[in-house]
Amino acid sequence: YTGAIFTVAAEDPAAVKAHTSYYNTTGTWYHDFSATVLNEFRTGFDLRSSHTYSSGAGSDINQTIGLTGVDPAFAPNVVVPGYTQMGTTTQQRFQVPTLAIPVIDHMTVIRGRHQFKFGAEYRYASDVDDWLGIAGGQVSFNTTATGNSLAALELGWVNSAQIVNALPLKPRGDNYNAFVQDDWKVTPN
Repeated sequence: YTGAIFTVAAEDPAAVKAHTSYYNTTGTWYHDFSATVLNEFRTGFDLRSSHTYSSGAGSDINQTIGLTGVDPAFAPNVVVPGYTQMGTTTQQRFQVPTLAIPVIDHMTVIRGRHQFKFGAEYRYASDVDDWLGIAGGQVSFNTTATGNSLAALELGWVNSAQIVNALPLKPRGDNYNAFVQDDWKVTPN
């Protein structure tokens, strides 16, 4: 948790609550079929999750101040040129779960002057990324109407307003690889 320095925590752009966890396990199994044939099998499991909330998440400040057409559970992002912006442009982000599972198998066979290696690999990866960028809305003020952006804020003369949200992304990757290698020694040296 990064605490707020603004009186209203929901409007502090630096105040954030974040939680990240990472779990990883790997295993390798070796098997000697003979003195000249060796197998290596590896697998693993990686799981990560990340939750990030601005201090405005769940504050209901938009509902309190009567700002309509935006998600009432978040604080607005207020931009007044020449001053520190209030609020944040990443109001909530969940990356749950980020998952990776590799499966790798390599075989080594020695025959005379040749050492053959061959193997295959499969890697699975997936993620769910749910981002609410400016769900509480963003309002910007400028100097066009008044000559002073702070005066435009006090008079409520908004120059532009927007909401930025994204649909949850659910990417997935399947990666397949294989190789064959021959190390050949012409002489023992």
